[in-house]
Amino acid sequence: MTVRAGGPGVRTARGSLGRRDLLLFAAAAAGCKAARAQGRMPRVGFIEAGSPKTQGRLLAAFRDGLASLGWVDGKNVIIVEAWGEGEAGRLPGIVDGLNWSAIDALVTGAAPAAVAAAEVTRAIPIVLAGVRDAAALGLTGRNVTGLSASTLDLAGRQLQLLKTTAPAMRHIAAIADFEGPGADRRWLAVQTSCDRLGLQLLELQTTTRGAVERAFELARNEGCDGLWVAFDRAAPEERAAVVRLAADNRLPAISPARSFVELGGLMSYGTDPRDLFRRAALYVDKILKGAHPADLPLAPPAKYHLAVNRTAAQALGLTIPPAVLARADEIVEREVERPLPPPPMPPPRLEGPEAKSGSVGGG
Repeated sequence: MTVRAGGPGVRTARGSLGRRDLLLFAAAAAGCKAARAQGRMPRVGFIEAGSPKTQGRLLAAFRDGLASLGWVDGKNVIIVEAWGEGEAGRLPGIVDGLNWSAIDALVTGAAPAAVAAAEVTRAIPIVLAGVRDAAALGLTGRNVTGLSASTLDLAGRQLQLLKTTAPAMRHIAAIADFEGPGADRRWLAVQTSCDRLGLQLLELQTTTRGAVERAFELARNEGCDGLWVAFDRAAPEERAAVVRLAADNRLPAISPARSFVELGGLMSYGTDPRDLFRRAALYVDKILKGAHPADLPLAPPAKYHLAVNRTAAQALGLTIPPAVLARADEIVEREVERPLPPPPMPPPRLEGPEAKSGSVGGG
């Protein structure tokens, strides 16, 4: 059963866990038990930045995870889903619009939604499905639990894979839209990873529309010969533009998102989103059975996914090393997706007596 989110949200101040918060948690847990006792099915909110078309597989993975634990959507639990439709900036407003009095837990893999939810409620459990750098974003303790990856850990692995594939690389351009709480700490993690590998770093913050082209212009001017990409909020067209521009500028590039390779990029290495949402169901199961989020510490992802694109490597004149191919979970041959050219303009319509007679010339 799918229910669209709606209703007014109630904003409360953030702060440390106190007696009032404990009472709120106790009330929320009691509400779940009372709902089951009264026959009301518990409701679990599910928020993602994409759409059912682009990220429906994540919702399906979460449903499968719940079903394996005895929770069947529409039978003994209701999943209330909400989507940003490719606009991550819409997520805080969606969170504000949730009817929190009717939600027993919230699941999200989107950092903007998680941060907004933590500001709105200290009572309803929030389960993270792979939100990066939860601690840097202030998403620890209180009502937050689930799975969170570390930029320091991920960036180190990603840059090592990229340097192994492109050993001549010396100067890396890092394009990311980090902003808000924890942004400085995340950039520091990238710098630390570059220092360990002897790479010079050019930080390129792209938090506004149209900034991607300017970022590549700066990378060219600085002589960068590699690219690291990490987006939290970028729209799909911006992500596709990065792949095209990386190919046009002949920059070996890596991203955490598997979609990067699907669009024709060279490499992706990151968490497996479907595994994250299946594992998030374990946390929801415990919460619906009365567990306190504070007793369920944040954990790192258990599974990572490496995808390499042979077609992109050939276009860059690179040979993917056997050691990288042996580690790869997926090897694809995908050309860069480019927008279709506009359709040709129709011929002008002729009007007047000449058009009516079918004659264009004289005589």
